Amino acid sequence: MTPDEVEVALARLAAQPDSRLSARADGDATSADAHLRAAVRLRDIAVVAERLQRDAVTAARAGGASWAHVGEALGISRQAAQQRFGTREPRDLAAQERLLGPVSRADEVAQLTLAGRAGWRPVASRHGEHVLTRDPQCWEVRRVSMLGPSALGGRDGWVLATTRFPDCFQVRPAT
Repeated sequence: MTPDEVEVALARLAAQPDSRLSARADGDATSADAHLRAAVRLRDIAVVAERLQRDAVTAARAGGASWAHVGEALGISRQAAQQRFGTREPRDLAAQERLLGPVSRADEVAQLTLAGRAGWRPVASRHGEHVLTRDPQCWEVRRVSMLGPSALGGRDGWVLATTRFPDCFQVRPAT
């Protein structure tokens, strides 16, 4: 699975009521290699879960939640919530990349579609901005819920391009 596919699967798991991760019996479950593979998978899950949590807090803040409300929901202080989630690392853009933003949720798909028709494909998404890379292909872009059945694409030529909780952005060649 790609990191984006793992992210979608984890988001779906988190959305299920009383979801539980259950251990599966492997023939070599006691070998050191099996435990190391499990440790690597769990590290990857933790990285994705941290990003999902950051995206969810960003969405809550954009929706009007105060830092006190965020902290209360997470069982931490307002100050701890603000310190943990209030800053984000700037992304260095490659020569063939550009930043689309700030954009509102209401107009981001229209803006992404315009950029896609000009040969720009989304490669990373955050609330209010998208990183695009230059591509010789022109693209159509759509947004779907990562919790919905079409999150990974596959139908009518749509493929997963980027994720940002709770959304997936899909692309397909423009006609």
